[in-house]
Amino acid sequence: MSSREQVPDEVWSEIFCLLPRDNLEALSLTSSNFKDISRPLLFAHFKFHPYAFHGRQTDIVLLPSEAEITSSLNRLDFWASDGIARHVRSCQIIPWQAGRSELLFTEATTQSRYILLESFFQRLELFTGLQHFHGDGIHFTQAAVTTLCHALALTKVLLIQCSIADGEHIDPMSLQLGVSSFSFINGVTHDDGIGLWIPLLRPQHLRELHLTCHPRFFGEDLAAIPRFPHVHTLTVTANYSTMSYNLAVLSKFPAVQIFMMRGWGLVQDGAGAPVNASTVLPVIQRYTCGCETMGLFLHRRTLTHLTVQHCNPRDFTEQLRGTNNSITSFDITFDGFDMSVLRGICDFFPMLTELRIRSECEVEEDDGEHINDIATTFFTELEDFTAFQATLQRLAIIWRFEYIDQDESDEAYSHEVEIPKLNELRDVLVERCPGLTTLWLDGDDFLFHWRKSSQGADEEYSTVDEDDAKTRRKTLNDFWAA
Repeated sequence: MSSREQVPDEVWSEIFCLLPRDNLEALSLTSSNFKDISRPLLFAHFKFHPYAFHGRQTDIVLLPSEAEITSSLNRLDFWASDGIARHVRSCQIIPWQAGRSELLFTEATTQSRYILLESFFQRLELFTGLQHFHGDGIHFTQAAVTTLCHALALTKVLLIQCSIADGEHIDPMSLQLGVSSFSFINGVTHDDGIGLWIPLLRPQHLRELHLTCHPRFFGEDLAAIPRFPHVHTLTVTANYSTMSYNLAVLSKFPAVQIFMMRGWGLVQDGAGAPVNASTVLPVIQRYTCGCETMGLFLHRRTLTHLTVQHCNPRDFTEQLRGTNNSITSFDITFDGFDMSVLRGICDFFPMLTELRIRSECEVEEDDGEHINDIATTFFTELEDFTAFQATLQRLAIIWRFEYIDQDESDEAYSHEVEIPKLNELRDVLVERCPGLTTLWLDGDDFLFHWRKSSQGADEEYSTVDEDDAKTRRKTLNDFWAA
């Protein structure tokens, strides 16, 4: 009995998915069967570099030597060939990093600047299974937009710093981009191209929309904005001084559950008819925002997860108005932090099961006193803190200190770290919060984390070694999500 009969191809494919690319390439050479199984994995992701830029100045296009251009075109032809193109599922079109590449670049002429980009879009229709398209720094032509819209398997598009090529006029009236996820990231200017892409989207198909660009992305005529009835994840950039306009736009997204809003300016009503915020995003569950707009959906009964970006404690405290919120998970970054703020959080959010606080402090070293005494003192005082909810299951408190007015040539401040007995603090917290399973306590110079194992053997780690702590901090998100 052959190995193919003993082990089905589906099982081999699952095994091959776990292998590094080098091993996969080696296995593909051992037999025709393994070649067939590995090919969809080896050629699922295509990355192509059509040009380079001078920094982020996308109006100055750079190209490598003619020999390198020919090599790139040959590579493109290989990926677009019959045996390869049908396996491509995702594609990245990103510029070369001119300053980091070993290649030599020169400024392209008007006639040659898009030679590689145009060649790619001429072949795009051959990638019949393409699902995800990532474009960075692309100068789109009418032909390129048309080809992208005709990619029938496409479900996700991400465009970063993209624009319309000089002299091109895009007519979106006859085109539609039937993707379920669309992301557009550009500078916040009045001429960033988002006005082209929004009319191409099919409201009935769209599920995720991420817009970091000029905020009036739908235009001034609010009545002309279509409803997007199935979008469940939404990210927008907004001018807070036109909040009535922003809320009117958001009212077109009745199914959003995950919402992130970035912005600037003072929160005001601004132009537009007043909109009752209580009718906007009626089923929101997760909200990420700045401190200025935290209160917009804070008391929505559906909202359970709140993430607040960098703010100072005073502004945060002023937002704590009213009662009866349903927040169970709260994540916030402070500019400075103390025990009174922690008490305010625990009093205001009585249903918390997850709490993650990051405190970033600018400090000066004074007469040799080690600044991390702030964190040490805080964790010592935490033993007497009784305001934590008994329902709390996961707690992370992270301190970061940035020394100001310190000469870069100064030697690192030498000190001996004395840390509180954080394992004893853990015992105190577990006694007050019987459901506690995850604890991350970070004092910048020291780190302690603990997780209660469902098998009965707890995981615990403690260090005052800077390198060890730095390595462990990279695992915070994975540790928190486990």
